Amino acid sequence: MIENISLLEELVLTPGVSGFEDDISEILSRELENKFDENSIKDSYDNFLIEKQISKSGPKILICCHLDEVGFIVKKIDFERGQIFFEKTGFIPDQNLVDKKVSVATPTGVFQGKIIQDEEKNCIELKKGSEIDQVGIGNPISLISKISRHGKNRISSKSFDDRVGCFAILEMVRQLDLDRFSGTIQIAGFSKAELGFGGIMSPMSRPPDLIVYVDAVESGDVPGSYSEILLGGGVTVPISYSNDESLAIFPKDLIIMKRVAEKYKVKNQIGTVYAEDCLKKTVKNLYHICPRIISILIPTRYHHSVVEMVDFNDISCCKDILSKMVNP
Repeated sequence: MIENISLLEELVLTPGVSGFEDDISEILSRELENKFDENSIKDSYDNFLIEKQISKSGPKILICCHLDEVGFIVKKIDFERGQIFFEKTGFIPDQNLVDKKVSVATPTGVFQGKIIQDEEKNCIELKKGSEIDQVGIGNPISLISKISRHGKNRISSKSFDDRVGCFAILEMVRQLDLDRFSGTIQIAGFSKAELGFGGIMSPMSRPPDLIVYVDAVESGDVPGSYSEILLGGGVTVPISYSNDESLAIFPKDLIIMKRVAEKYKVKNQIGTVYAEDCLKKTVKNLYHICPRIISILIPTRYHHSVVEMVDFNDISCCKDILSKMVNP
């Protein structure tokens, strides 16, 4: 079961577009430092990392996710017309942008605006009374959304990709019994994943023996999708990527995952994932740290929009399979 819904809502509603993830790192730091009684660090790539060595013997396991969300940065300002032009940070379909509310973060404050249709693409008009002269080139822009509940088990908002992964890891750590773990456990949150740089980390003293990467994946229960992944169908373990000849997981690790899921009755889905360039690039970068990587994905519907939807049961399945991998 999922209990700390307020923490999930805090993660989702806190802005953190690619390259500006500091506030999300602060939330992870706050939640993890007390549990591990260790200080977190940021490496040279602005990745969040915390490590707890329980014993010198035993494996080192890195459990990780990405911190950032899709968004925008200011690229040009028309002060006379009161308009701001931007570039996307991460892939967002144009149809998901029209008339959407946004917030522009500046050194002097946060101003709200709305994306409008213009002869030039990607234009924002600030809310009346906002100080456009305070906006500068390179300022981050975040989509604004609200939390909506859909029945007992579903919730929608922006940036569940990948704040839902951050949340599942925090939920796993909250119930982690450190006395039953032998070895070293690391938790990492990657910056700039939506830009293709996720998973690049500063050199470690000793690389992990296993990496477990937690991310969101687009479900296929929408018109026009080829994916068989279902919202509410359980945690997803990718076996392959579409239009890619490589496997997403070593066959032996897939067998291990299936056994864990079966033993502890964790609902799961195994199959091909589609249109997940951010996931593929992050996993590829992680291979330089450790070749043994298991991806555990949480289905989301309406990817990269202000109405991304997740199912609490899928989040719970992710938390449970993470817990059983660390505390079998």
